[in-house]
Amino acid sequence: GEDVSEYYADVHQRGSVLTLQSLPNQGGSYMFVKLRLDDELATGTWEETTSPSGEFAGATYSGAVQLLVSKDGDHMNGMWVGVGQEKGKHQIFTGTWTLRRAGTKELAAMDVAE
Repeated sequence: GEDVSEYYADVHQRGSVLTLQSLPNQGGSYMFVKLRLDDELATGTWEETTSPSGEFAGATYSGAVQLLVSKDGDHMNGMWVGVGQEKGKHQIFTGTWTLRRAGTKELAAMDVAE
């Protein structure tokens, strides 16, 4: 099956660097994303600390992401990659990623699917 995580995030841009820091959520999960923008391409890294009470018991994961920026700048779609564990063995996982503007320029919604 597909696991989906959703976050709302504060967004800050300085030159070509975009940072997204998730807002607190009920489960206690946290995500930080740093992207470098190059026209319609956003490339960067992500780090997620999972909910202490969830399936992954507060584990921290990280990886890379590449996204295509829409012409109107209201959303980005792409893929992420990162290392995780399944049945005690490290594996490389990938999935889709969507960022959408959520109201203002400084707020975004992140949908991450595995």
